[in-house]
Amino acid sequence: MEAEILGVHFEITCENDALLDYTRSFVRVYDDGISDNSTQCIVKILIERSKCLPVLSGDKVAIHRSKHKYWTFDGIMTPDRPPKILWETKGLLVSIGSPLVITISQEITCAFAGESIFHVIRSLALYKRASGNFIHASAVEVNQRALLFIGSVLSGKTTLFTELVLRHNAIPISNDRVLIKPDSPITVISWPSYASYCEGTLLGYPELAIAAEKYEDDNNLLRTQTWIHPLKPLYSPEFKRIYPMKWFTDVCGRKYIKASFLGAIIFSRVAPEIDYPKWRRIDFDDSSWGAACHLIQEQCFDNNEPSFAPWHGLSLPSNAPSVSELLTRIKKEDCKIFELSVPVNNWAWVPDFLGNVTR
Repeated sequence: MEAEILGVHFEITCENDALLDYTRSFVRVYDDGISDNSTQCIVKILIERSKCLPVLSGDKVAIHRSKHKYWTFDGIMTPDRPPKILWETKGLLVSIGSPLVITISQEITCAFAGESIFHVIRSLALYKRASGNFIHASAVEVNQRALLFIGSVLSGKTTLFTELVLRHNAIPISNDRVLIKPDSPITVISWPSYASYCEGTLLGYPELAIAAEKYEDDNNLLRTQTWIHPLKPLYSPEFKRIYPMKWFTDVCGRKYIKASFLGAIIFSRVAPEIDYPKWRRIDFDDSSWGAACHLIQEQCFDNNEPSFAPWHGLSLPSNAPSVSELLTRIKKEDCKIFELSVPVNNWAWVPDFLGNVTR
C-alpha cells in the first residue's frame, strides 16, 4: 500500500492486508484535485504480527496528548540506538530504522491495529513534512479556490466546513489542519483528520445524525469507539463524537481533494449566543495587519506540536515562513481575508457571503 501525507510518501508492506483497512479509510477518500508535487522523502514501513510483544525497559515517552482520554497515552523507549518504542496500551511496537518496523500483537483487532498504524504515519508525516505554514483550520474548495476557516477549538470550523459541503456543493479539503505552501499561487494542502463533531452539530443535519446512529452497528469493521447514549443538542468537548474520514464521505457522497489554490482566509466564530450573522473584509492597513498576524500566529503549529509528541526522535521542520511573510504573499496574490461571526443553525446568509468571498 502507498500513501502520501503532507508531501511525505509512505510505502507500506503488510503480511495481513486487512490490517490496512482502517488506514485506507483516511488515505483513499481523496480525489486527485490539483497536483501536489511536494514529495520530499520516502518512508518505508514493514508491518508484522506477533503472538506477544516483548517486555521492554526504558524511559517513558509521550506518544500523544489530547483532550480526549482515548488518545492520551505513553510508551516505553529503549536506550538502544536506533530505539524501539512500545505502545503498551495499543499493543504495538515500533522499531526505528529503514524500513521502520511496526509489530502488532495478535490480540489486537484489525480496526484497532489499523488505527494505530494510521497514527504512526500521520505523526511521521508531521515531522517530515514539506516547507510551509501548518495552520489550525478547516478548508473547502469553492469555484476552484480554497476557503480557510481559522479559529480556536469550538469556534465552528467543522460546522462551517459541513454546511458548505452538505448544503452548498463545496468540495472538502480538510476539517482540522492545512499546510500552506510558499508557492505562487499559494497552495493549500490537506491534512487527513478525523471527522470530529459536537452532538448538537450532528443533530443539525439529519443525514449526519442517522449516520452517527448507524455507526454503532455491531457489523461496523472500522469502529474503534462507541457512544451509547442518544445524541444531545450540546456544543462542548464532553459531547463530541469522532469518526474516520470515510464516514463523512459516505454521508456526503463526495471525496476530499488533496490540494487547492488559496482564495480566502476567514477568521470564524459560530456560537449559540450570536444573534445575527455579520462579516467584514479585512483591508491591509497598518492596524489590521498586526491583528491578522496575531490571529494566524495563534493557530499555527510551525514551532510546536501540542498533540503529536516526537516519540520517534525527529524535530519539527524549522523552515516555515513567518506569518508576516505569509500575509505579504496573500496581499500580493490578492487573496482575501474576512472576519465572520454567525449563529448556530441559521444559514440563510451563506449564498450572500460566498458571493462576497469568491467574486
